[in-house]
Amino acid sequence: MLALLVLTKAALDYFAFHVSGVYGIYGIDVRGDWFTSRYFLSWLVSLAVFISALPYLSICRDEIDFAVVFLVVATFLPSASVFWAAEGDGEFFAFGAVFWVACLLLLYLVSWVAPWAEGLDPKLPVSRMQAPLSALYAVVLALLLVNLLRSYSIGLDFGFDTVYQRRKEFVAWLSGGWTYLYAWAVYVFAAYLVFVSRSKPLKLFGLGYTLVFFLAAGDKVYLFLIALMAVFRVLRHYGRAVPLLLSGFAVLFALAAMLDSLWLGFIVNRFVILPLDIAYRYASHFAGEHLMYGYSFLSGFFPYRYDGAPSQIIGDIYYKRGDGANVNFLADAYVNLGWLALPALLTFFIGLRVVFRNSRYLVLLCPLLVQLMNAPLPTVLLTGGGILMIVGCLLLLRSNQQPVAVPHPLSAQ
Repeated sequence: MLALLVLTKAALDYFAFHVSGVYGIYGIDVRGDWFTSRYFLSWLVSLAVFISALPYLSICRDEIDFAVVFLVVATFLPSASVFWAAEGDGEFFAFGAVFWVACLLLLYLVSWVAPWAEGLDPKLPVSRMQAPLSALYAVVLALLLVNLLRSYSIGLDFGFDTVYQRRKEFVAWLSGGWTYLYAWAVYVFAAYLVFVSRSKPLKLFGLGYTLVFFLAAGDKVYLFLIALMAVFRVLRHYGRAVPLLLSGFAVLFALAAMLDSLWLGFIVNRFVILPLDIAYRYASHFAGEHLMYGYSFLSGFFPYRYDGAPSQIIGDIYYKRGDGANVNFLADAYVNLGWLALPALLTFFIGLRVVFRNSRYLVLLCPLLVQLMNAPLPTVLLTGGGILMIVGCLLLLRSNQQPVAVPHPLSAQ
């Protein structure tokens, strides 16, 4: 696994230096060079994180584990590449490295105290709340779909080149009362129907809603999320799931770096490199100050001297005016709380793992963790439906019935 991590970072190094700049203002501004002190430092720190990760990677068993591995690949590895290629903020790079070293080591240590199941045990109990929640979520999703089809014009445009225009139009259509429900529609309701409901029509309904919602909202992450959840579900049935997952990333990044493929390179740049470029711009722009969420839910307690939210400021200055430069959970925590954010983040990750150790419903928490690659933790918990996911999983966990066999990797958990 160490070799796979090394190969993945090497592929990202090449992509960041030679390919990302092709995408203009949405690619990184290369200022570093190969074999400089920053380059070797990035490798030294990366190896420290990789070695710290090995014990935990050897015990990864379920969808929560796979989502954590995904976050390491999607946040730390590109951070190490952008750090030297674009000469990113050194303190933020250290912050991310310290977090992941501590998080991965603690996850391994707590596995001795509160171990979790090895893979998907067919004897795991089914919750008596599974069917009622399926019915409730199906009704909510149907109402949202009816409202969407009745009051919003959806074009049959599957092209990725028009998604940004569709996204602006959809955001303008949303009213305050509908915002949260539509934000939760795929992350919570559709995901539940696809991966938990035992009814094939409801599974198809969840998939169909996701496709319609993509056509309306223009956000590629919904299609990406359902596909990734399916991969995590299948991997839970294999003993060597983590090497397979890391191999997939290594191959993807290597192909994006070596092949002259505009769309493959765009996907890697948009979902992996650009979020870390944004993160470093946050760290350098707000260096030396803690925003303390004075622009958000703590505005009544802390002053905020800027005109506009950080995402607006960074988007207007460094990208295109009107862009909302969303940032990942580590950069958000760093610019708001500094190093004091580490205990809170570690408590969240370790607490989530300890509470949810042995359940057939862990796949429902994947949207919470995956969103963190490009969104702050408070935003994911509220707007992204994270609290609803946690409450739903707790409800399912606390109301178990007799165990039954699982007929298929993508069947209900």
